[in-house]
Amino acid sequence: MHMSYDSPNWLRRLAGQISQGQDLQAIFKTTVEDLCSFLEIDRVKICQFQPDGRGKVMAEAIHDNRLPSILASQFPTSDLSPYSQDLLVQSPGGAMINLKTNTICKMPSSNEDLSSFLVEKTTYLPVDSYSAQSLTKMGVKFSIVIPILYNETAWGILIAHHSETHFVSIRKFEVLRMVVDQLTVAVAQQTLRTQTQTKVEQEAVFNQIVNRLQASPNPEFQPALESVVAVLQGSGGRLCMSNPTQALPDGSVKNFAACLATSSQEVKVYACGSQPAIPSMTHSTLMEQYSLWKDHYQSGYYQVWPIENLFQTSELQPLFDAFRPTQICSLLMIPLTYRQQLLGYLSVFRNSAASTTPQMGLVASEQAIQGQVWTNLELAQRLGQQFAVAIHEYELSQQLHNSNTHLNTELQQQTIQLQQVAQQQQGLSELLVKIKAAIDPETIFQTTTKELCHLLKAERVAVYRFNADWGGEFVHDFEYVVSAWQ
Repeated sequence: MHMSYDSPNWLRRLAGQISQGQDLQAIFKTTVEDLCSFLEIDRVKICQFQPDGRGKVMAEAIHDNRLPSILASQFPTSDLSPYSQDLLVQSPGGAMINLKTNTICKMPSSNEDLSSFLVEKTTYLPVDSYSAQSLTKMGVKFSIVIPILYNETAWGILIAHHSETHFVSIRKFEVLRMVVDQLTVAVAQQTLRTQTQTKVEQEAVFNQIVNRLQASPNPEFQPALESVVAVLQGSGGRLCMSNPTQALPDGSVKNFAACLATSSQEVKVYACGSQPAIPSMTHSTLMEQYSLWKDHYQSGYYQVWPIENLFQTSELQPLFDAFRPTQICSLLMIPLTYRQQLLGYLSVFRNSAASTTPQMGLVASEQAIQGQVWTNLELAQRLGQQFAVAIHEYELSQQLHNSNTHLNTELQQQTIQLQQVAQQQQGLSELLVKIKAAIDPETIFQTTTKELCHLLKAERVAVYRFNADWGGEFVHDFEYVVSAWQ
């Protein structure tokens, strides 16, 4: 940005700090201090809007403690007063609020001469009673508000407060606009650096998770889940899949949907951190057994389902009682599919963001449930794919293991049967040899009953002799009985 010949030295220094890539927080600190002195105003602050819908005071400078400090305070942007919302949306050039004249002066956003706009095209709005009461309660009578834009959206806002009626010249407002432009450049540089660093860190964690899932022969599902919860900034998580120990008779692993529909014993769940508390009187014992997930994905289009505030999602009403006793508010459901077959669910939770509105020109409010926006959906989708592949390969390995075990059991049984048949044939051959060697019938029968008793592993073998009338009796001399049976 071009600097005019009479730009303050500190503004040139600010441009130098930004070009050197200095820390954004340090730039904010020196900027609010310089602006507080330059504008001769009581308080200057820079607020950043958070992804979860809150705002945070990042830097602050106060002159002679004339106004209270609100550094590091957080507030829900939903509590922004109507004038603040209007200024952010419709006044990228900023605005001045004067309670003495009860007016909001919207400044032009173009780079043309501000003085001509003030004279010819300046728009004045009345200060609504809500905003007037809020500012008066803080002891503020004059305020300047300028949004800090990045990618055509409000990254944050620069606000100046004064406890008395005040006047800022056009020249000073021009410098103030230069400062905001410089801050926009600093925010852009810092955002790019942060995004690059975050991507590097996420890739490192992603590779670590993949290595855990590819661990042979058993994937490390539990530590992999914990890493997913950490990289997605969750407070807890769950991995629900078929229980590979509950195999079908042929050794195959049962279908995941069928496992959910039958018994929780056929489902394997890994969990960490915050968890829902399923009421004991409900039919389903697991969160994943509720039909709402099946209903949501009935089209077969399995995509990550980000839920910012589950209590504001009507589809999740059956689970409200399970989450009410907890601090969980946000939910990210990742269906795990391989070739369009559902293999499980990976879910990540976030606790609610409880916040209290500070006295900073916003509506005061008590602690309230604040959902959190899920921003890493692409990473979540990639992680889900890796879990799905790992589960598929694990089920295949378990199926192969179960099949081998089943085959080994059958082989052992067949081997035992063959050994028994061989022993019986050997015993029968030996018996025939002994029968042929015997001369008299008495010896033949005695030998036969004895050998058959041992061969058949029986406790008693006897000979029954028929009479002519088909009556008969056991021949005592030909009977053989093991001693333990007598």
